[in-house]
Amino acid sequence: MHVGGLPAENAQSRTGVLDAQSQRSICGQARYRLGKSLNILPSASPIMARLKFIVTASICLIALVTSACRSGNATGVLVGGFADEKPIFRTKIVLPSRDEEYQLRYELHQGNTVCLLTGKLPREELPTFNNCKGQTGTGRISCNDGRAMNLQWTLTSCEGGMGWSVETTGPSFFFGFEHDKERALDQLAQAMREN
Repeated sequence: MHVGGLPAENAQSRTGVLDAQSQRSICGQARYRLGKSLNILPSASPIMARLKFIVTASICLIALVTSACRSGNATGVLVGGFADEKPIFRTKIVLPSRDEEYQLRYELHQGNTVCLLTGKLPREELPTFNNCKGQTGTGRISCNDGRAMNLQWTLTSCEGGMGWSVETTGPSFFFGFEHDKERALDQLAQAMREN
């Protein structure tokens, strides 16, 4: 497979997303090949230099857009915390998606505390396109300070949701996730109000 006429192994990192080095490599190779094919020398006319720039920029943009679309995962923010603590966890995440079967696996850090939040929707509950609201799943949070709880979570949209612990002992844990911090905080507040 080739991206913009370049071998795929030069274009993609192992995750399928172009990293900065690969992007520079693609653009540099495209610029070199274009200059060679158009026989543009450094002393070429301003019109040819502009053409070279426009074509090179187009090749780079196409490679970036193709890679971003292929990865299919939007980024967002997850916020969460235990009811008895003022500080909350905040982390940038790849939002759960249909392609990943709406699985959660996030490492949360706050000071010396590190927690692993995992979750999934039952396979029979996987939503269809644009029909995500109200789908529920289960999960777990386990922290290095010994706290561990089972969770329940629900999608409020295809890329946002909230969750809470179902344990009756100890302080409850709540979380919310969305495209940006403000919306994630809204999801967290809703989880705390409703549970």
